[in-house]
Amino acid sequence: MSISQFFILSSRGDMIIFRDFRRDIKKGSNESFFRKVMDEESDSPPFFNLEGVNYIYSKKFELYFVMTSKENVSPSYFIEVLDRLMKVIKDHCGILSEEAIRKNFILIYEIIDEMIDFGYPQLASTEQIKLFVFTEPIVVTKQKITSSGIFGSQNTISSNAVQVPMSQNSDKKGKNQIFVDLFEKITILFNSKGNVVNSCIDGCIQMKSYLKGSPELRLVLNEDMMVGKNSYGSSLAVDDVIFHSSVGLKEFESSKVLTINPPDGEFTVMNYRITKDFTAPFRIYAVIEESNYKLELKIRIQANFSDKFFASNVLVKFSVIITPI
Repeated sequence: MSISQFFILSSRGDMIIFRDFRRDIKKGSNESFFRKVMDEESDSPPFFNLEGVNYIYSKKFELYFVMTSKENVSPSYFIEVLDRLMKVIKDHCGILSEEAIRKNFILIYEIIDEMIDFGYPQLASTEQIKLFVFTEPIVVTKQKITSSGIFGSQNTISSNAVQVPMSQNSDKKGKNQIFVDLFEKITILFNSKGNVVNSCIDGCIQMKSYLKGSPELRLVLNEDMMVGKNSYGSSLAVDDVIFHSSVGLKEFESSKVLTINPPDGEFTVMNYRITKDFTAPFRIYAVIEESNYKLELKIRIQANFSDKFFASNVLVKFSVIITPI
């Protein structure tokens, strides 16, 4: 299974990066792809065939990362290759944005040529690629560095680690830092009266290490953390936990300590899922008022946290299905 082309398009359809590996697809495939996606909008699947060409793509940060092939390829395999390519580019550039890609196009072409040889995927991790890439990244957004982080140490930075580019010369520049992020996605289903039907939290701890010599790290979690669906009596009951391959678990059961040998680039230390009852940050109430000539829907959102805190970038979306009588 081989890749014919790889290209990156902006949200307007402009070509930013283009590499033709096998020259077996006629010109204009990027335009055909963009027209297809725009016509179907959100209904366009990540893998489709158009005029005998297979398109595999992922949309991230208003950018389209696309691979094409003339062969009958495995969608899951090519999506995995595409995700790894995007991760390596993000590790080197710091962020996946149109400005960052345009300014680091030489670096990105180096990465592509090392990871894909005549259409066949080769190296697939940041650790392997960084030995063969020599172009220094051009930083687009400067990272704000704080004095303390999750570990309470001056060497720990609680921030958006994905926006910090990985540099081969980090040791020479005297960097000695750890970037740690904690992300949680809360999914809650309310009934018409505003009561919670079911809820869950999907979270992860992401890390990027710039410590000299790549020393072993120790991450201490809550002592009262219990893993398993039958974890009763614990204030922090986690249903499922998945750890990165670089995480050691010898002290996890006894003292909830993780030993980490951090790889190069950004990596997810652990993923976890919580379905135990918890206080939702918001409550949603829907009221429908019906009269002879109109149907009025009112949605009220109530914040369940202290006025000392605030929520930013709150976006409310809802669907209305009208059934003809």
